[in-house]
Amino acid sequence: MVKDAESLLNELKQTQVEIVAKKEHLRTVFIDGESGNGLVVATITANKQIVNIAIDSSVMDDKTVLEEHLITALNNALSKASDVRESEITKIKQSGFPYGLDF
Repeated sequence: MVKDAESLLNELKQTQVEIVAKKEHLRTVFIDGESGNGLVVATITANKQIVNIAIDSSVMDDKTVLEEHLITALNNALSKASDVRESEITKIKQSGFPYGLDF
């Protein structure tokens, strides 16, 4: 029984290492969300950190339109980031992700 507990602890440590590595990797995955066929493009990491927002000058004159495009572009990017993140979590879970660990 001690060997089983030791084995489980080793697996847990390995999974934690994998999670840390995956989080680091997700910081380097850049995702674009856009609105208005590219009038506004928001770039975020898969860890959902905003790294860039590009705005076409044609939408700068109308504050309401600009705000709508920004919201749409950011929500689009966040949705894509969630999909990427969920895919990575699924890969770890399939390899024996211990219950209760937070990704």
